[in-house]
Amino acid sequence: MDTLFQVFEFPEMKYKGQFGIKGGGPNDFVLPLIQPVAYDDNKFVLSDGNKLKKVSFDADGFHVGTTTLPFEFPYYNGLQRLTDSLYCCFAGFEDEQPLILLTPDGGSEKIGNYPEDVSPRFKNTLARNQAYTGFLISNPNGTRMAMFYQYLRRWRIFDANGDML
Repeated sequence: MDTLFQVFEFPEMKYKGQFGIKGGGPNDFVLPLIQPVAYDDNKFVLSDGNKLKKVSFDADGFHVGTTTLPFEFPYYNGLQRLTDSLYCCFAGFEDEQPLILLTPDGGSEKIGNYPEDVSPRFKNTLARNQAYTGFLISNPNGTRMAMFYQYLRRWRIFDANGDML
């Protein structure tokens, strides 16, 4: 049985241990994203389909707990926790807005705007949205999030409502 994750302590790169197996058990991993949704000193949260995997570690080793998200989506690209019950992730490649705000009541709202319209530069919405694929990160108190675009040297900062700052 191979583990999925190995953990090292910075800056010395000291090996701390390993955790996670691929499978269908309650705390197993199916398709985890490696970008943390949230993190603190001795714990972090990973997105795994429609579940959150809270990983903590202490002198006894690593511990994994699972929570199912109360939203209608089967997976979440770039999921970031803004507050304990407010999340944000990327919208689909065919959507006119780049982000989805996931609210505590299980609802969702598309937010934000792309830096430019589809025409004249792009053939269609899909082409524009793929060009603006990026990396989403939030600050620890959840009041701001930044989107860094992968293929373009641009970035944007939004507040928790999706308004560009």
